[in-house]
Amino acid sequence: MRVVAAGDHFVLPSLITRAVEHEVGRAEVRELRLGWPLEPFGPVAEVQEASDAEDEMIEALSGAQVLVTQMGPVTERVLAACPDLKLVVVCRGGPVNVNLDAAKRRDVRVCFAPGRNAAATAEFTVAMMLAALRRIPQAHDPLARQGSWEGATYYTYEQSGLELEDLSVGLVGYGAVGSRVARVLCAFGARVMVYDPYVHGEIHGLRVTSLDELLRRSQVITLHAR
Repeated sequence: MRVVAAGDHFVLPSLITRAVEHEVGRAEVRELRLGWPLEPFGPVAEVQEASDAEDEMIEALSGAQVLVTQMGPVTERVLAACPDLKLVVVCRGGPVNVNLDAAKRRDVRVCFAPGRNAAATAEFTVAMMLAALRRIPQAHDPLARQGSWEGATYYTYEQSGLELEDLSVGLVGYGAVGSRVARVLCAFGARVMVYDPYVHGEIHGLRVTSLDELLRRSQVITLHAR
């Protein structure tokens, strides 16, 4: 089996290779490094959010049956030039860089990874919440300029910010990201409220029945709906 690991400067090709070998044992893996994020992604032919690298993909995929990629453009042209390809694995939340209709016509299966970045996004959400509530950027400024907080207004009531504990936080959306945010906020002692009409069963926090109610009762609101 020949595999192409078309990574980039974030999802390294070597990481893909190690993951493939961990799952299937030794395999013939050809590595290709695309330009993102040092080079921007965008529309390529008929697909979205891809690196502009059709020629590089066609060359790397010669004789390969499997492609694992994050930003590689899997366009009509690429698929037509790679008749041996049988499986495309997109290691991101959605296969927006793949022409799904063209893949289906050629009997090429496409897999992707919903929620792959859910933990990272949830952590960053809570980090930004803490930065805003506790005024961390403003607290850093006197440290950077004078090396201490001596004489800083950061100690005043008006400037010291709010604590997450006992704060009313409303979540719009309780999917892969929202559910993790709720779990972390509950650990901080926040009063978590959730509005998501598509989710049933047990949740972390209090379920509210309308968006208007959530907006009315929340001091902080975080959005996790597409």
